[in-house]
Amino acid sequence: MGSIKSRFPLLVNRATTHGTAPTGELMHLLLDSYNIDTIQVQLPQNNFFFSGLGLAKCAKRIGIETTTCPGSEILARYEEGDYTAITEHIIEDVLTTEKLFYHLEQST
Repeated sequence: MGSIKSRFPLLVNRATTHGTAPTGELMHLLLDSYNIDTIQVQLPQNNFFFSGLGLAKCAKRIGIETTTCPGSEILARYEEGDYTAITEHIIEDVLTTEKLFYHLEQST
């Protein structure tokens, strides 16, 4: 799966883009613990394009179906006050990420 540093560019880039924290701070935080960017390691399955490479798409490739609203609908659900849908989406995201991680771990 490559070095630890090679696993973080997508995660750091997205967090920096959304103003979460400065890049250096994020790299320090991430390198102090062991993390795997499950989406980035799936880049080869998407012709090395980040566009269209979301959690649901990656999970579907290995047979994990997601049933909640797509992440792209979260803002609209928030504006509508549909916090139940958002909560369900977050819980499913965590469980799907866990399943994806274990699948990737067994594949190596």
